[in-house]
Amino acid sequence: MIWTKREGNKYSDEDDILIKLQKVRKIKNINDFIEPPTNFEHDPYSLDNIDEAVQRIVKAIHTKENIKIMSDVDADGIVSCAIMYNYLNFHTENIS
Repeated sequence: MIWTKREGNKYSDEDDILIKLQKVRKIKNINDFIEPPTNFEHDPYSLDNIDEAVQRIVKAIHTKENIKIMSDVDADGIVSCAIMYNYLNFHTENIS
């Protein structure tokens, strides 16, 4: 396969990656994108049934039950699974 540079590209080779990201995503303030202000954060307790999920996980940790983590196999599912695994692994060894 031979790679050729596309003509008419609106992004210059001199642009650094953040400038390209800003142009592609039409981001007005790249600093707010990289380090979002706290008012952009979502409250996890606004999720349905989150209180029940928290109580169930806490109970499983205290009673030393085996905790199984399942996730989607897309990028955010794998990342979420890794974060959950690391968090739970700090509190219990009973994870699979």
